[in-house]
Amino acid sequence: HERAHQAEQLMANPAGASALRRFTPHQRVQHWLLMICFTALVLTGFPIKFADRSWAQWLVEMVGGLHFARLIHRYIGLILILGLIYHLVYVAMFVWRQKRLTGRSWFKVILDLPMVMNAKDLRQLFHLLAYLCFLERTRPQGDRFSLKEKFEYFGVFWGTVLLGITGVLMWANAWTTEHFTGRVLTIAMIVHTFEAFLALLHVGIIHMIGVIFSPTVFPMSPAMFTGNTPIEE
Repeated sequence: HERAHQAEQLMANPAGASALRRFTPHQRVQHWLLMICFTALVLTGFPIKFADRSWAQWLVEMVGGLHFARLIHRYIGLILILGLIYHLVYVAMFVWRQKRLTGRSWFKVILDLPMVMNAKDLRQLFHLLAYLCFLERTRPQGDRFSLKEKFEYFGVFWGTVLLGITGVLMWANAWTTEHFTGRVLTIAMIVHTFEAFLALLHVGIIHMIGVIFSPTVFPMSPAMFTGNTPIEE
């Protein structure tokens, strides 16, 4: 009861509520755009890959055939790449503003970004490993964003770059084979497929459990709707 009272007082204070706000409206729009693009790419990409299967044929027919499935997949992928570029510009502008306001070095400003891993995160990683091996009694508390959330955040950069490069190489196959050996297309297809599987498994299992199916947040974490950390958390 004491902690609940403290949390309510903290959220009633504008400075406290601001410090605990997880996502701004701008960030929530970026997240929803990412979610829509990811879902559309999964629902078109895997049916294209397995077009000879009955379940895939049904999905392909739903969008008007294989030709339209490919068009949708390619242009949604292009939106995803543009979204990544936009986010990088967004982060760069934030860093530039922080540099002007604080007068600190570029290196220090970048290290202090909320999603950048630091020494404390590494200590919590070893604490978590010890907890999972029954060497610690408690799980590490984490900060505003946990190590897992930071890992997922940078995973989007890695996945989008890898899927984007391989996807563009396959889309522009005439240009690719004019400048590279034909094996590049085979490698691009294999890498694109396995990275897509990895992304689907991670988002479909780990991320969905963390934000929807975990008993602590079920039926869904409200942070992506309100932007605020729930009082209980």
